[in-house]
Amino acid sequence: DYYLSYDEFVNIYAGKKPFIMRNVTNQSKILPYLSINDLLNEYGKEEVILASSNTFSQMKKETTFKDYIDNYMDPITLDNIANDTFYLFGDTDFDQLTQYYDISPLAYDSTLAFGIGGMNSGVPFHMHGPGFAEVLIGAKRWFLFDINYDANQFFDPKKTTLQWLNDIYPT
Repeated sequence: DYYLSYDEFVNIYAGKKPFIMRNVTNQSKILPYLSINDLLNEYGKEEVILASSNTFSQMKKETTFKDYIDNYMDPITLDNIANDTFYLFGDTDFDQLTQYYDISPLAYDSTLAFGIGGMNSGVPFHMHGPGFAEVLIGAKRWFLFDINYDANQFFDPKKTTLQWLNDIYPT
């Protein structure tokens, strides 16, 4: 166990370098609402906005939450193309759901966004400023690079992260 004060966090880590915490939040209020059946009952007919899983998330697609679950949640394979693979995160408002989320005090200056995806799905390499991300169910893998590292030389923005993980990461 290690105690880190808010001031220490801001002075040492915030906006400066990655900080990974495990098992530090209690999300018992939101977890009962996150089963696929509960989500479908509550949001099945709701319009959602999907973003393509290429680096720039350029293409958007509108559909219902049920259609997303039924038709876009298959596991990503090495044959998938990022431009034709869609992911639900960030562009759809889940206010009713996020009211049950206990945001960490370390997530200062954050915007709540909800994402859900199938195995090997997600947003490929991209850059942004400080952020706070929490996985509530399942697993997510992050690849963090130093801000001065030119990761662009090693990936094609049209390929999925799974393709990068398979083809480039081992080298």
